[in-house]
Amino acid sequence: MAAAEEEIAALKAELAALKAPKPTLGEMMRAPETCYGTCVLSTSPKWVNAVASCGLDFVFIDTEHVPIDRAQLSWMCNAYKSAGLPPLVRIAAPDPYQACCALDGGACGIVAPYLETVEQVKALRGAVKLRPYKGQRLQEKLDGVEGASPEHEAAYVAKANRQNALVLNIESQPAIDMLDEILKVPDIDCLLIGPHDLSCNLGVPEQFDHPKFVAAVASACSDGGWLHLRRCLLAANPLLPSGAHDLGEGARGGGGSRDPPGQAQHHGRLHARRRDQLDQVGLQRAGARLRHLALHRRAQE
Repeated sequence: MAAAEEEIAALKAELAALKAPKPTLGEMMRAPETCYGTCVLSTSPKWVNAVASCGLDFVFIDTEHVPIDRAQLSWMCNAYKSAGLPPLVRIAAPDPYQACCALDGGACGIVAPYLETVEQVKALRGAVKLRPYKGQRLQEKLDGVEGASPEHEAAYVAKANRQNALVLNIESQPAIDMLDEILKVPDIDCLLIGPHDLSCNLGVPEQFDHPKFVAAVASACSDGGWLHLRRCLLAANPLLPSGAHDLGEGARGGGGSRDPPGQAQHHGRLHARRRDQLDQVGLQRAGARLRHLALHRRAQE
């Protein structure tokens, strides 16, 4: 009898652990483990279950280059979030108002494209990490003029923004040159290197094996992203040389190319590397489910 009670207690503890809150998108990006995501281009609801079955950690929804309106974006965010995949949304411009709209629609993280100045980053931080402050009060917070908020107010703001991740799109030499100053802004979760735009800005369009491009990626990941943030996303592209992939991968896992064949090739490689891990996770989940059923049956007896 004592052994049965001990087993039930152990099963209850396991179930409690399974019900514990999952890490947020920002927490996953800051964790030492690599997280994996893919770019979802289609607005079709049929993709939700298909993508959710791939064992990924998040989805990337691009409204900069893909024609998705605000209503479509909202249902996509909430559908993928309900499937356990927090949506990371790239807005069309580094605009704090666009960031607020995406978050209101259900986004769990914001990618701000083509940032080059500290002022732009501060404004995005205000929209993503300091909601619901606005206007003069927000500006005083961003400038460090206002002192510490009352404890209950600070707790409210922290809780309200806990789910929100802020990712900076680094796509130009001026952005890399300003990286040390940019990364002094608090609450940045990750950097995202845009290989196409960066190569064009450097004057070597789509020459991803060009020493100038590789050096720029290394600078962003090592001098800036790696030392200051310890995390950097390199958007996956089948044309990128293995060396460039390794630079980005040393910090964090990648998103997806904008063409479906590129996504298929990239995620085929990712799944090959994760297959053993996913098999173990599947077995653990199946075992936990069986133990849960056994516990429920015993409780009914």
